[in-house]
Amino acid sequence: MPTADELVQKALEQEGDEYGFGHEVDLSDPNPDMFDCSELPEWLCAQLRVKPIFPDGTIWQIRHCRNHGTLISVEEAIGTRGALLYLFRNRFGEMVNPFKGERPAMAHVAISLGDNRTIEARGRKYGVGIFSAFHRGWTHAAKVPGLEYEE
Repeated sequence: MPTADELVQKALEQEGDEYGFGHEVDLSDPNPDMFDCSELPEWLCAQLRVKPIFPDGTIWQIRHCRNHGTLISVEEAIGTRGALLYLFRNRFGEMVNPFKGERPAMAHVAISLGDNRTIEARGRKYGVGIFSAFHRGWTHAAKVPGLEYEE
């Protein structure tokens, strides 16, 4: 079984890549140069051959995690290497329930480094990089189904 540490190591190799909203990568490409936030964890899981297959799109990812019983608290995720941190808000900045309805106006995902930092495709201005996990407004978190996490 692939490990969360392998996912993080592979993610760190993408640091410095560009961000493109809605950008789709070839999941078999060993080194794409552009990602959007949800494409990065989808590609990483495809590269590691994670089963069950991890979907694209933040809304589908968090629902996939819930369906596989891997939701955790935001606090736990910030300290868990390879956990995913999500933000779901409406256009007024209010938290939205991602388990009902369509994709909210604001949706984002980042990968926890387990040390109060993330690696993520954050936006055109930032690209793929390492950022603080604190005071970012995370609303949900999960472990990736099919990855082995250190205890």
